[in-house]
Amino acid sequence: MNGFYPATVVAAVVTISIASHLLVVGALGSTTPGFAAAVRLRVRRIVGAVGNLFNDWVAAMLAHRERQAAMWRASNGRRR
Repeated sequence: MNGFYPATVVAAVVTISIASHLLVVGALGSTTPGFAAAVRLRVRRIVGAVGNLFNDWVAAMLAHRERQAAMWRASNGRRR
């Protein structure tokens, strides 16, 4: 188990790089004053779009089930 693992070295370098950048940003603050507000706005828009996509998917699924039920009722006749 004394082999050289390039993936481990790459993972360590990437992790150290990200951690050092986070420390610098945390210590100095964001570089632009409106950066945090812009990020929050963008995140809010993305979350809204994903929510709308989910709502549309659920509505389409319900409509499909309704069409299936109507077709089944029409093919089996109304037995009431």
